[in-house]
Amino acid sequence: MRTKKAISKLLLEYFASERRVIVSKWRIEVVYQNLAIKYDFVLPDASNQASLLRSLISNGIISSIDGVSSVYKISVPFASILPLPAEGILQEANPLGFFGFESAFVYHGLTDKIPSNMYFYLAGKESGRLPHGTKPDDWSDFSLPGNRRPRKIKNRAVIYTNSKPEWDFGVSVGYVEGVPIFVTDLEKTIVDSFRRPEKCGGISSLVEAWIRAIDLVNLETIVEYVNRIGQSLLKQRVGYIFEARGKSHRVFDHWAETSIRGSSARLIASGEFSSQYSERWNLSLNIPESMLNRLSEKEPKS
Repeated sequence: MRTKKAISKLLLEYFASERRVIVSKWRIEVVYQNLAIKYDFVLPDASNQASLLRSLISNGIISSIDGVSSVYKISVPFASILPLPAEGILQEANPLGFFGFESAFVYHGLTDKIPSNMYFYLAGKESGRLPHGTKPDDWSDFSLPGNRRPRKIKNRAVIYTNSKPEWDFGVSVGYVEGVPIFVTDLEKTIVDSFRRPEKCGGISSLVEAWIRAIDLVNLETIVEYVNRIGQSLLKQRVGYIFEARGKSHRVFDHWAETSIRGSSARLIASGEFSSQYSERWNLSLNIPESMLNRLSEKEPKS
């Protein structure tokens, strides 16, 4: 029978090898079971798992994180030199979810702002993702973790969006201070910004992000994502912006021909209707004229 001290030592060695300072209850349970299999000691039951967790806390090996239940920071010396980003804590609390909107703007370098909020999509097991640092076999005896909704982490508010399975695509692996996260890829970040502009830091930040991204994105991927979502208004908004920046695609004429009219046909979905109008795209251009001019400016050739 391995002692709690011996098991704790094995756990710490494992987490140190991964340079991991943020651990959740579910991660400790999964690693504990894997270590039992590797070193051929008795597989832990729920009572053993709970007892080990209490021991880790009482001995100061791990400590709680304010406002986030069942997620801990490792408190031993090796962990003191490792970063503890709020994004990593939120990802550990919601291991199947992913960052988007303004948080993705920051990650992809589409804004110079340092937002006080984090924007995060909640997702379930239908996403097909596994928590970072785990493999399918790890979950043969466990259920995938559910979502937790801490309101604030390290004085940063968290704004949540529920992801729908049919829209759960375009998610990539990224790193914040060396800590792995899930985040929308560049193309999905731009597409989503048209759908929920109010989560993207304001109109000026939105326009600047579009301008920065236009020559970085893969236009074929943008078209694929927009068609996959299948919303006419999304096609109108995306088509207008890309053409305003001098980009063309064979599908744009079809998108424009099948565009819809009405009060909801606005460039900024959450903004007021404006009399400025695109005839080709049947779209109210409801942003300040200075920003429309900025969108149509041609970048100087290098």
